[in-house]
Amino acid sequence: MEQRRWPASVLVAVRDLAAASFIESTLSKNLDFPVWVWHETDVHRACQASNAFLFRLVILDPRLPGQAPGEVLRAVKSAAPRTPLVLYGVQSEIPSEMEAWLAGAADVVPEGEAEALVAAVRRVLGAVTTLDSI
Repeated sequence: MEQRRWPASVLVAVRDLAAASFIESTLSKNLDFPVWVWHETDVHRACQASNAFLFRLVILDPRLPGQAPGEVLRAVKSAAPRTPLVLYGVQSEIPSEMEAWLAGAADVVPEGEAEALVAAVRRVLGAVTTLDSI
C-alpha cells in the first residue's frame, strides 16, 4: 500500500513576516512530515481563520497589536479551544511555562530558537501525520 503524508496545518499568529518566515522555514526543514502554514498578524483575523479551518496547532505571539497579551491568548483559546497552542515571542515578554500552561498553552518557545520550536511542535503534534491510504 502506498503511504500518503498529509501536511500538518499550523496557524502562525505573529507580528511580522520575518518571524512567520522563520517559523515556516524552520518547521519545513526540520520536521519529518510536511507542514502547511497560515500566517496572520491580527488576533481577530487569526480567530476567524481558526473558526473557518481545523488547524492542528496554533503558534501565537501574545504581543499581537491591538490587545493586551492576556486578551490575545483568551481570544485565540476561545476561538479554538481544542487546538493546541504554543506561545512564541521574546523571552522577557512571554509568560513563564507555568503561567502559559495555566492559560491553556501547551508550550512556550523563545523567538528565534529553532531547536526549541521544532521540539515543541514535535511534542504537540506527535507522529500522527501519516495515513496508510485513502
